[in-house]
Amino acid sequence: IKYKRASYFIVLKFIFDHNKTIWCATSVGLFNINPNQHVKKYNLSNKPISESNTILTLYQDKLKNLWIGTEKGLFLYHYQTDDFSSFFSKGLDPNSLSQDLIISITEDKTGMLWFG
Repeated sequence: IKYKRASYFIVLKFIFDHNKTIWCATSVGLFNINPNQHVKKYNLSNKPISESNTILTLYQDKLKNLWIGTEKGLFLYHYQTDDFSSFFSKGLDPNSLSQDLIISITEDKTGMLWFG
């Protein structure tokens, strides 16, 4: 991946989605490489995680949703609008994440997503 703003960066994970697009989780953000080899960088720093742009993990669930785990929360990519929803820990709120650091995402046989 050619990226002008960093002399180097670390690729932490990559996946192929249902559109045969490559998504790369890196130390400088999220990259998308489509089948025509066009590279697009998604800058999540304009989201509420401005302190960090490191993407730690990626997961596409059975419903073809793309989930992005970071040091500062969880994001869901919306293919139709090319935008994200964000999820964060809200203290003792049982309906929020227990913590913002998301290093792994998996799905069980029933379709329940697990974040850790």
